[in-house]
Amino acid sequence: MIMEATNDLDELCKIGRFNDKATMHGEVLAIKRTNKDVKEELSILQKVNHVNLVNLTGISYDADGDRFLVYENAENGSLENWLFPDSEASSDSLAFISWSQRIHIALDVANGLHYMHESIVHWDVRARNILVDSNFKAKLANFSTARPVTNSSMPKVDVFAFGVFLLELLSGKRAMVTKEMVKWLCCTKI
Repeated sequence: MIMEATNDLDELCKIGRFNDKATMHGEVLAIKRTNKDVKEELSILQKVNHVNLVNLTGISYDADGDRFLVYENAENGSLENWLFPDSEASSDSLAFISWSQRIHIALDVANGLHYMHESIVHWDVRARNILVDSNFKAKLANFSTARPVTNSSMPKVDVFAFGVFLLELLSGKRAMVTKEMVKWLCCTKI
């Protein structure tokens, strides 16, 4: 059914780098195809249900071992595409995000993280993993790196990443990551 809904994963059905768009039972959905083990991701997604977290609606496996995670579709796609459009994209292809929309997006992401942090750390908060629907309601996505909270310091990783995300959202510029910062982050005990 997934292959049929995506026209055998035709390039015309691509949304983003890793997902396909499909219409199933009259509903437009996003399909994430992977050959990786998704048990941890599924375990995490079964524990969460929040308006600011993308909703998993199903899963399918094929004979080749590929897994297809079926999510609600966020019509406006990744926030990264709105904040940092490709240089090839025409100025008409993306609308301007107003200050009001930016504030609401920041609050949506903060609410999603607040909900998660009682039991889960996202571990990859960035504009690429924030989807926006047709009303610019933001939803955290991509839970492949998410993990259960095992100590009270773990959410600090997401808090730091949220701060970097806020700087990008408000400035419209990408954050710089230096070798020194990577070394500091990798060597700091949490």
